[in-house]
Amino acid sequence: MKKDKIQKKFLEELEKTPIIHHACVKCDISRNTYYRWCKEDPIFKMLSEERMSIGVDLVNDVAESNLLQAIKRGEYQSTTYWLSHRNENYRKPFKIIASHIDGELERKRIESAKKRAKEMQERWFRHKPNK
Repeated sequence: MKKDKIQKKFLEELEKTPIIHHACVKCDISRNTYYRWCKEDPIFKMLSEERMSIGVDLVNDVAESNLLQAIKRGEYQSTTYWLSHRNENYRKPFKIIASHIDGELERKRIESAKKRAKEMQERWFRHKPNK
């Protein structure tokens, strides 16, 4: 198959499934060939990055759709995942680990971060859903 046709097919596959290895297998080319094409042809590289971005958006849409379906079915883990990633009131508390304190400014930064962490933790426990 001619190089132009293979590249066109490769870009189409990359848009469907944004995984370089997968597109290479579908087009019967090696990953080295793909990376060589990117190095030799900046336009091909730009097009492959654009197609991969479109593919990633498509997969993200499918994943979010699946997550919403799981929430509608009442799956607790899916609901918890959505809330913890989309609503700061449900985020788990975090810890700050400092390896050393370097001066007064650093101490103030650490104290401020600890205060914010404590406030977030209090909000989280106040709004934690019942199991």
